[in-house]
Amino acid sequence: MSFRSKESSEEILSFSALSHSDTELEQEHNTRAQKTLTMATNKRMFTNIQRKRFQNIDGAHTAEAFFLVSSAMYTEPKFIAMKETSKAKRMAELLRVIILQLGDDIPRAKREFETYAGWMKLPESERLTGKNQAQMIDLYKTFRTRAGLGFERDIYLEQEPGDRETPSEKPIPFAVLVHNLRSAFNVGSIIRSTDCFGLEGVHLSGYSCGPDHVTVKSAARGCQKWIPIKRWESPFDCVKWHKENGYEIIALETGEDIPGINEVTWPEKGLIILGNEELGIAPELMAEATMKVTIPMAGRKASMNVAGAFAIMAFKIRSGYSN
Repeated sequence: MSFRSKESSEEILSFSALSHSDTELEQEHNTRAQKTLTMATNKRMFTNIQRKRFQNIDGAHTAEAFFLVSSAMYTEPKFIAMKETSKAKRMAELLRVIILQLGDDIPRAKREFETYAGWMKLPESERLTGKNQAQMIDLYKTFRTRAGLGFERDIYLEQEPGDRETPSEKPIPFAVLVHNLRSAFNVGSIIRSTDCFGLEGVHLSGYSCGPDHVTVKSAARGCQKWIPIKRWESPFDCVKWHKENGYEIIALETGEDIPGINEVTWPEKGLIILGNEELGIAPELMAEATMKVTIPMAGRKASMNVAGAFAIMAFKIRSGYSN
């Protein structure tokens, strides 16, 4: 859902050659991260968890690498002699590495945490044994509080307070086709909304980023791990499969002659098509739609963010099923 420009529909459908693949970006980040880690270790530049932000070729923030590069654990006398706030801060740092799975030496971080916990004679409630993700986050918060520090938001990257182990309702037979979205954040937000409103899955085509892209994972907040996600070589193959299996093809787009989401009766099954942020849905794809809907705008703008528009539509569809 977006403004259109003068670019042809052919350009909309064939832009993929201009984007880096997820694999290429990840390889670039990993190579640069390893060089930085090696330099830091050799020169003993860092003794704690450090953050290194990397930029892609466009200068946009795409990833953060975190390193635990201290050469060795504290000795028992040195650790015991530390201030209580410093001990708590170190324990929180180790928990953060474990929770977010930072780097390749998670077992060492666990051993170091348990060793310090033994020296401090901590109760079992403050040890790692038997803890799930949510309980370790609570333990992290406990040590951050003792250290006199606040909580870092990215600790909730994949599990936040109130998250459930299982969905509260079964998915409904609606899916979304995300074709040629340039923003990885939008793709991740759409995956998250798919989970929040109980739709059955996400389909990707064109140059839309995949679930392994770091920004997609950040915006999806872990939902990419359980939401069914499939990439298609052609969006028309995805549309064809859904038509053959009884789905209405629903285009979410702008236009004065398109009925609003409050004016339509939703089908039993549907595939929602979303358009590029600037160019909208390609005319060839729009021609495949069996149903078109729009979200009425009350302000001066004619359109809104595609991920926000999808969330509104998904809520509206789910509400109809719930009622």
